[in-house]
Amino acid sequence: MRVLARFACVLGVLCSALSGPVLAAGGAQAAGAGASADGVLDERVVIDRGHVDAVAPRMVDGRLRTLFRDSRTSDVVWREPGSVIMHLTAGSRHVVPDPAGESAFIGEAGQVYHLLPQTQDPALLWAGWSTEAFEPSAVQGRFSLSLDEVEGPGGLLVFNWSPFGEPLMRFDSRDGLPDAYAVPPVTHEHANWVFTEQGVYRMTFTVAATLASGEEVKDSQTYTMAVGDVDPGDVPLPGDSDGDSGGGSGGDSG
Repeated sequence: MRVLARFACVLGVLCSALSGPVLAAGGAQAAGAGASADGVLDERVVIDRGHVDAVAPRMVDGRLRTLFRDSRTSDVVWREPGSVIMHLTAGSRHVVPDPAGESAFIGEAGQVYHLLPQTQDPALLWAGWSTEAFEPSAVQGRFSLSLDEVEGPGGLLVFNWSPFGEPLMRFDSRDGLPDAYAVPPVTHEHANWVFTEQGVYRMTFTVAATLASGEEVKDSQTYTMAVGDVDPGDVPLPGDSDGDSGGGSGGDSG
């Protein structure tokens, strides 16, 4: 059964990659029709289910921007990461089994953790990253996707399962940051996100690349994840200087 589960994870990632370019075309149309001048929305929104590419670089007005690509519907929109509160609801709760076995890298037997899965669960958020806004000819080599900082009550692990059932760790805040992961252009990928405690997390990601012209570019943004039994309406955004959450959720959970 474990082999079949891992095989399903691999199929899920492959299907995501195959479907990516279709969504990218929709994103370009939505951006052009957006309310803001640059096609990037900045109103507060809470998202607790559906498909999103949380870390998605794109050129805006001649500079690299690390944005949030909201593809929960065919009308894809681009958002400022600082305006989005991702909510990993209570349905994400898991417990490390006893014996821990292949889950031992997460924690000791009996430890509670919250999982945003690599393969889609319709009841949960499904977050990944995308470099589909760039053709291979637009950059030299690969993008560097770096997790620079995590503020929160616990640790964050982001990993994929290999075909052999082994974790391929992308980021692990428990052993020090930053952690960097090389991502080719035209990539659409999902992974497992494990939060070891419930609560509110701030995650700072940096995307860097060398453009075809030789110019080195990068952009850092802070993302917010409310994990577990947390009211996202009470969670402030990174730019709220007074700590106020700014009112209600301001958006549809999808």
